[in-house]
Amino acid sequence: MRRRVLALAQIAPLLGDVAQNITLHQSKIAEARSAGADLVVFPELSLTGYQLQDLAPEVAMQRNDPRLLALAKGTSGGPSAVVSFVESADDHRLFASAALLEGGEVRHVARKCYLPTYGLFDERRFLAAGDAIRATRAALGDPAVEGDVGIGIGVCEDFWHPTLPSILAQDGAELLINVAAGPARGASVHADQ
Repeated sequence: MRRRVLALAQIAPLLGDVAQNITLHQSKIAEARSAGADLVVFPELSLTGYQLQDLAPEVAMQRNDPRLLALAKGTSGGPSAVVSFVESADDHRLFASAALLEGGEVRHVARKCYLPTYGLFDERRFLAAGDAIRATRAALGDPAVEGDVGIGIGVCEDFWHPTLPSILAQDGAELLINVAAGPARGASVHADQ
């Protein structure tokens, strides 16, 4: 496997403001490109904000949503990106999903399988659990080397359960990526940060 440069985009997406969050993603993808990154990874529900609850249906998008496809176009010259959003399935179920954007396309989507239902989390009330665990091949920033590395993507609590990353590894993942987020308590975001 060749050397890879990975960038982590620690952002604070605006709850429910998909347009503003997409603009922020475009900026961070461009920054990662300038820094020579092969892959930039965003947090869980980075396109929609976290803890949406009843707002989830309003911000949900399908895999072929023009906004997601437009964001994917920004990866055509690298870097690849893993972004997360509320996915609306054809049967109208909603999922916390993470997508690999690469070569200008939505290349792979992983749905969160393990939904927390404790404490201040009640995800099963608003979202469905994914029922498929698959790795995928990725170029990671270099379209000339399509399918160079196997990757497995999980969403937050998925990696708290060892079976999920184990299945991804058995399915060919050489690189495991887990996008995660959580509600902030006692933290603040300043405009100058």
